[in-house]
Amino acid sequence: MEQIRGGIMKKIDITSINFDKVVKINDDISSESTIYHDNKMVYKIYKNFSIYELIEREAHVEEASKITNLRVATPLAKLYNGYSFCGCTMAYKKGITLSEYEKTHSIEELKDKLIDVSLELEEIHRNRKKIVLGDINYNNVMIDEENNDFSFIDFDGVGIKRMEPMTISAPLFEYLENRGIDYQGKQNYDRLAYLLAFYQTVFHKSIDEVSEDEFEMKTDELPFLNRSRYDFKVLKKKNKTVKDMPYFHEVFSK
Repeated sequence: MEQIRGGIMKKIDITSINFDKVVKINDDISSESTIYHDNKMVYKIYKNFSIYELIEREAHVEEASKITNLRVATPLAKLYNGYSFCGCTMAYKKGITLSEYEKTHSIEELKDKLIDVSLELEEIHRNRKKIVLGDINYNNVMIDEENNDFSFIDFDGVGIKRMEPMTISAPLFEYLENRGIDYQGKQNYDRLAYLLAFYQTVFHKSIDEVSEDEFEMKTDELPFLNRSRYDFKVLKKKNKTVKDMPYFHEVFSK
């Protein structure tokens, strides 16, 4: 497959991809793109993007490609259809998504894995490029159980430098909307989204639908939830601003 140097990143024309030799990934994974892989590389082709959204996404892809030494699937090359930018490639990360991991492991095992992932999220936030993931959800973390490793994926639309994330998670969007709060591309919102995702997993509904009595009953089943009692009460409030939230591992590590 021909790879053409274009600025900092390589360019690949999608006509050079043999789609008979790649595997299409389930459309449920992403609504914004069609994704293929060949066990070495992931090919992500955007769909239903306006020209302005493609210009913005290309800028995100270029900045994200410069990130190194973190457990993330950074963009490696830009995909073009003729002269038009239309997607990117990333290294293929084997394993299962954190969403799939959740279905086959106990909540205690999930909690321990989330602590490990949260520690890496803190490392990502320490990067000098001021990275904000935005779309924190269990489909965007790949777990490689064979090698006891994991990676954040879907890294092509993250907030970086002064650019805000292009997407945020549904639970975070709902939480902010219920309080009349506009999203801000800050790392605190990543920490908030991480906690919201966990509570949604534990209670099978949004945190706004969980009563304090339900929380108390669940602590009998899952005693480690007692460590998050204060944060749960803070999250339940209908404040007009987002309080400074802790990292998941700061709450649940022993």
